Amino acid sequence: MATRPKTDVLPDGLRKQAGLKGHLIHGNIHVRTGLPVIDATEPRYVTVTEEDAAKATVNDPRNCAFSQCARRTIPGLADVEFYISKAYLIYDDRVDRYNINGSTGRALAVFDLTGKFVPGRYYISAISETERTRRASSAKGRKQQKSASTPKRTKKVTAAKVKTSDSRQRIRTPITG
Repeated sequence: MATRPKTDVLPDGLRKQAGLKGHLIHGNIHVRTGLPVIDATEPRYVTVTEEDAAKATVNDPRNCAFSQCARRTIPGLADVEFYISKAYLIYDDRVDRYNINGSTGRALAVFDLTGKFVPGRYYISAISETERTRRASSAKGRKQQKSASTPKRTKKVTAAKVKTSDSRQRIRTPITG
């Protein structure tokens, strides 16, 4: 296996030049699939076998050991993508989004760096209520921001008090020209 540079020390531009992709960067899945993204409300366990690990491909979110396992065990999946912090289970009519917890994310990172995977039972958690609320409110804020057409108010400063090192106050007026 060819040696690859460590991904955690490379900025995004160099990571792309080195040909590293996959679990580290994921785009807007809603735009790519055209399906609604639904936040999972129930956690899920994924039991990865040695066969799943043997079929897996390094730096490929669609063909990592977790993706192989999900295709094998979850009925009705059209596709699946596992990233370092999120998992997307893609069905024909929707995309279910899950959080990746610490041990599962570390297993993905180790696999991407070394090509070795430890089979076992891993946990992918549901999206928390806080994260769902934050996501919905930020989308609402973006819509309101686009529709707002009132100009920003600016303050005009005519004079300012400045304290000097010898504790005297001076009034300084800006030069207008």
